[in-house]
Amino acid sequence: FIEWLTGYLMDKIFHHKWWDYSSQPLNIGGYVCLLFSLIWGVACVAIVKVIHPLIYKALSFIPVTLGIVIAVILAAVLFADLYVTASGILKLNKRLDAMEKIAAELREVSDKVGENIYESVMDTLEFQEEKKKMLAAASSEFKEKLEAASELRERIGAATEEQKARIEELKKKYTELAGRSTKVSVRLMKAFPKMESRNHRELLDAMKLRLKRDRK
Repeated sequence: FIEWLTGYLMDKIFHHKWWDYSSQPLNIGGYVCLLFSLIWGVACVAIVKVIHPLIYKALSFIPVTLGIVIAVILAAVLFADLYVTASGILKLNKRLDAMEKIAAELREVSDKVGENIYESVMDTLEFQEEKKKMLAAASSEFKEKLEAASELRERIGAATEEQKARIEELKKKYTELAGRSTKVSVRLMKAFPKMESRNHRELLDAMKLRLKRDRK
């Protein structure tokens, strides 16, 4: 129950699934399964029957006052670790959110650049065809069209260059965010290699792959 509750709450609070037993038979939501529940049961019996008596015997030699001080220090360390870990998870989520937004804008700007290039090419082809037909006449209407088409191509070219510059800027920001792995996020991905993000699965998978490459 503790494992199920912990997995469920961490999933809902931080939007990550830290472990997944979905491939195991008789699992509940992927948070718990019969096999690992039995393993936990055996481990708990071993702790209570074997490990705890040894620790209790060792603790009996520690004075009560010193024991209280040690307990307070360990509790402080535990809560400090919880705070650092929770803040690290939230920062990781913010980083993934920012990367997702940049990726979406990159796709949007790239699409616009593609459309502008297409329009520019089509406009040039249409203009060349019209030029062949009207070159002999050289009417004022043709000259106006010539000027308008040239102006349009210049505007499209300028807009495309501006968008290309924006793409480079977004790529730089994305690369910076992708490479900014904190010790907490690295520790989390090492401790939970099967961790999945509910909102940014592809980005988190890419970060885990990059971490594996760096370790090699």
